Order: sequence, then structure tokens, then C-alpha cells
Amino acid sequence: HDMSSEERKKAELLMTRLQENPTPFGPVILHLRRKDGESVTMETTGVPVWDEKKRLNGFRGISRDVTERERMDAALKAVEKRYREIVANLSGGVGIVDEDEKILLANPAFCAILGIEEGTAEGRNLSSFLSAKELERTKEQTARRIKGEIGWYKLTFRRPDGEERVVSVMVTPQFD
Repeated sequence: HDMSSEERKKAELLMTRLQENPTPFGPVILHLRRKDGESVTMETTGVPVWDEKKRLNGFRGISRDVTERERMDAALKAVEKRYREIVANLSGGVGIVDEDEKILLANPAFCAILGIEEGTAEGRNLSSFLSAKELERTKEQTARRIKGEIGWYKLTFRRPDGEERVVSVMVTPQFD
């Protein structure tokens, strides 16, 4: 396998580190080029090997080809980025809320409905935007989602400025 100058520097840095701190290492990711020109990604873990004068002689370890895993990770990140861009640009409010009513995802339109800055909804609880009555209704609806039911209902959000917004909520359960 052939290494770019950047990858060669990474490998040299590893060997220098092993001389200074002779401990097991890994995983180290190196991007290499095979003789046929194809790029491969190798993940290596190992332990240093010393000669009789206590000088670093190399390492003994395991390297495995993780090229396909890296390609799948990159493809997944690209799909996730596209998904997030689509959701962010929808004109309707989209939110994902867990079974405790904690907001996991909120697009800008949902933040506008709630009357809060973009990007500040995640981690907050819907209870801070609902009256006690609406929170109880929401918990009843969440119990139905946990059972796998799809639903539609109206809900009144109370914004931080005191204004109320009545919205139609369409909900679909999501399970990991």
C-alpha cells in the first residue's frame, strides 16, 4: 500500500508517540492506495515491539479494511444532511418530541409557532408552551403514540410573549 505525505506524517507521528509513550494504541485510521490505484481505509490497533536495547522496533497489531464502512458512513451523513435541509426549509412546523414531551428536533417554522429563536427548541419540554389542560391532552396523545396510533388534533401553544397559537397537530409514532 502507498501513503500520501499526509498519511505518512500521521504514521510517523504514531511511531514517535510510541517511542515516547510505549503503550497500546488504536484505533488509528490511515487512508492508503493499493498498487492497482484503488483507495482503501485501514483501521489499525497494536502494541509496540522493542528490541533487546529497548529501542522501538515497530509494532504488532491488527489492521482491517474499513473502506466500505467509511463509504456507508459518508453516504448516511449525506442523506441525513439532505433530510435536515428538507425539514429546515418546510413552511410548516415540524417537531420530534420524545415520550417525556422533550423536543428532540424543531425546524424554524416550529420555532416560529412557539415564538422562540431558531435552534433553541431542542432539549426544551413542550410543557413550557402548554397550559396544564393542554399538557394533559398532549400526554394522553403521547400515550396513544406509544401504542403505535397515528393521530390528528388541535393544540394551543402559549408563546413566551403570552400570545396563544392554535395549531393542527398531525402525529405519527417513531420507534428506534
